[in-house]
Amino acid sequence: MADHDDSPAPGLAALEGEDAPTFDAPWQARAFAIAVALSADGAYEWDTFQDRLATEIERADGAAVPADRTASEADYYRRWLAALERLLVSDGVLESGALTERAREFAVGDRDASEWVEGEHDHDHGAGGSDAHDHDHDHSR
Repeated sequence: MADHDDSPAPGLAALEGEDAPTFDAPWQARAFAIAVALSADGAYEWDTFQDRLATEIERADGAAVPADRTASEADYYRRWLAALERLLVSDGVLESGALTERAREFAVGDRDASEWVEGEHDHDHGAGGSDAHDHDHDHSR
């Protein structure tokens, strides 16, 4: 990965005010932010992601949206997320099986975003439960 650069990804610097992206749901903002951050960190070139997104939109055109309605923000960001996933798997940043398993864990409630808030850990800290114990890392944030 390249050194961290706080400047916006090419093409995104001009997106301010009314042109700034808007989102209908928090997951859409997260998908957007992840794609931008990974590009800024050098995981891939922004143009490469844009090409993948265009391909994903073309692939899904007509199939995902019934004739009686127009595509929504959610439809667009589903395609955005699919393009990002395909790019990260094809570039070897993520393994397909690991991605599928992680998505399953979130879907069934075995995992949540607390690892990014509290720090990753491999055990429960239930109050008074069998896993409640003292140790040298803090999860009180």
